[in-house]
Amino acid sequence: MARSGYIAAALALMLPTLWLTGCIEEISLDTGEASRVVVNCLLKEGDVQTMELYYTSEARDGVRRPVTDAEVILSSYDEEVSRFRYDSGCVWSARFTPKHCKLYKLKVITGGDTLSAQTRFPDDVDVASYFKGRYSDTSHHHTYLFVSYELRYISDTIFIYDWTTSEQIDFAVTYGKSYPSACKMWVFPRDLGRGDHERYIGTTHALADDFNLSSLFVSDLPCFSRDSILAMDSQTTRRVVEWYPVLYPGLQLHDGFVRIPIKTNYQLNKSQKEVTDTPLNSPRAFVLVRDIPTSFTHPIHSNALLKAELYDFYFLSNEADSYFKDVYSRKINKDNFVFEYETDNVYSNIEGGGLGVFGAIIMRTNRKAIKGYYNDSSPDFVYSDD
Repeated sequence: MARSGYIAAALALMLPTLWLTGCIEEISLDTGEASRVVVNCLLKEGDVQTMELYYTSEARDGVRRPVTDAEVILSSYDEEVSRFRYDSGCVWSARFTPKHCKLYKLKVITGGDTLSAQTRFPDDVDVASYFKGRYSDTSHHHTYLFVSYELRYISDTIFIYDWTTSEQIDFAVTYGKSYPSACKMWVFPRDLGRGDHERYIGTTHALADDFNLSSLFVSDLPCFSRDSILAMDSQTTRRVVEWYPVLYPGLQLHDGFVRIPIKTNYQLNKSQKEVTDTPLNSPRAFVLVRDIPTSFTHPIHSNALLKAELYDFYFLSNEADSYFKDVYSRKINKDNFVFEYETDNVYSNIEGGGLGVFGAIIMRTNRKAIKGYYNDSSPDFVYSDD
């Protein structure tokens, strides 16, 4: 398989798999030293938490040797909240639902050794997407449909019902003026089966990490070529797509994902008035760009873009963020894209002589997690397909 095939496949599977299992992808840890205990656990939203617990030395048949006899305690501010129980193989589990912003400590007692680590569960953050129309030129004959993203706290949820059947048909999320504190956000372009170019993603966010920048730019994506845009059946789709290569042709793309360590009270050094005629909804907003399916029909009406069908958003604790940046920065340039790292060079927050990572992760991939807000600011702005 070509290197690009490995990259596309691995990036598509890595974090979604962790969301489902709560475990860390395996790394070769056998350095010929005395056997040590590996603790891999990512707390997640939900009522079941999972953990991998095993020794670095392998059995004679090459299979990992699981730790089956241990006392594993999860606490918060010195108060025990749950205990992990052994399931099978290397997997342990606990029935527990973490609370946002809480500090958690994991203690593993086995074979006379006591291992420990702590992590803070991420804030309950949501991602708002904002659409707004702006004239593309002074002639007022053509309108761009801008879209930008912004992190917010949910203030209220308004449920929408069909008055004829009394059935809920949708809901709208409203946001207060408060914003999340510092967080580690990773954004992946969703795998839509469109081939190699869909693994690239760009952003205007000022704090985006550049460690995985590629050699490609927005203007290099085939969907933004003039021929591709002119060939689109829907005028609405063209209005959503065509402003990217016009405004950001030289924006460099990241390979596979973009990591954005956001600071508390982040915003551009611009006023609200200064971003009025830009794609940004506010000085806190940012643009994301990727290979967009140009076959979408009426994306505004079908909510294809509003319902987060293009990106997967992940918010990681500091420990999980450090681990994944370390892993990705090491493997991103490997031709065969596999985990082959020396033990001493892999980030770990396990104290007491252990290896691995104890962290936390939340995801905002559910379509309803991202809502759109129309801003019909152009005098004659309408969503149409003429």
